Amino acid sequence: MCRFYPDKKVDAYTSFIFFKKYTSFINIEKGVYQDESNQHRFFFEIPKQIEFNQFKKGMEQIKNNCDYHLFDSFLVFLFYKNKIKDFIGIYSQHCDKSRFGELKQEIKKHFD
Repeated sequence: MCRFYPDKKVDAYTSFIFFKKYTSFINIEKGVYQDESNQHRFFFEIPKQIEFNQFKKGMEQIKNNCDYHLFDSFLVFLFYKNKIKDFIGIYSQHCDKSRFGELKQEIKKHFD
């Protein structure tokens, strides 16, 4: 049975989205991969697991202090064989792959 409820004020809240997906990577350069099934999604390997708040703060600093503005970012924990690999993922239809070295350095600076 479907029931509609009257409008009601709801307090602001934060939620996390857990998304389980199987994908194949194309290795673009050391530590940088592209999603084989989505040409606009890229993954930058980071050396250790980070908390979401650290990820959010670091990505805000990268976006605000560089001219890397045209992308959305996400945090990735990838289960690979017997270990977990950690990545910063980006999605952009405006990526300039020739600048990935610069972006990789910024990510390294904030998340090493």
